[in-house]
Amino acid sequence: MHKEIQTQIDTKPISIKNLNINFEQKSIYKDFSIDFQENKITAILAPSGAGKTTLLKAISKQEKNSSFLFQNPRLLPWKTVFENLTLPMENTNLSKEEIKQRGEYFLAQVGLLDRKKDFPKTLSGGEKQRVAMARSFAYPSSLLLMDEAFQSQDLGLKLKLMEDFLQLAKSENKTVILVTHDIREAICLADRIIVLKGSPNQIKMDIQNHLEKENLSIKEKYTSKLSLEIEEQILKIFLE
Repeated sequence: MHKEIQTQIDTKPISIKNLNINFEQKSIYKDFSIDFQENKITAILAPSGAGKTTLLKAISKQEKNSSFLFQNPRLLPWKTVFENLTLPMENTNLSKEEIKQRGEYFLAQVGLLDRKKDFPKTLSGGEKQRVAMARSFAYPSSLLLMDEAFQSQDLGLKLKLMEDFLQLAKSENKTVILVTHDIREAICLADRIIVLKGSPNQIKMDIQNHLEKENLSIKEKYTSKLSLEIEEQILKIFLE
């Protein structure tokens, strides 16, 4: 049993003001502004290719102390699981002992502490993503940015990874901004759902997700009546 890790991290409201981005003479964002709630999970939904990743990049440039979770785990094959997890922390003010403690604690949280000396090639796809998840929480940041983090998994594994992620997110009180085109994923994970559409992108829906208040598992949320109702509302916007 590993002692719970507590790190004092200053949090502050995150705001993007008057963002302007063009790509190949096309306006992706024009005078675009958005605020994000502290210590909450915000999902940004938009069709593929709409500029969701572009928005994340703009946020990361503004908010320097951020951690990341991508669809690709991005593990270095010549480093062990533990070395991959702790590498980003080497550029922080944490001591070697604090880095070790955080690394072991978060590996234990995703059930992979016994694989700390293994190399990525020995891990399954789901295990690699768990290491990446542990790394994103181990890094002492107040903001976690996620880009289609669970898209490459089959449904059963995806739901389990989402369950593990949600438990970590709630216990660590990070501000999370995730972008996805998967409506059900957004509904299952987010406290707030924002739907973007248009050229340039505009906010077409901004709702608090009441399903988050229900004491349901990820699988139950995924198939709930309320989840289906929210999905129908969002699909109508996409199809307009």
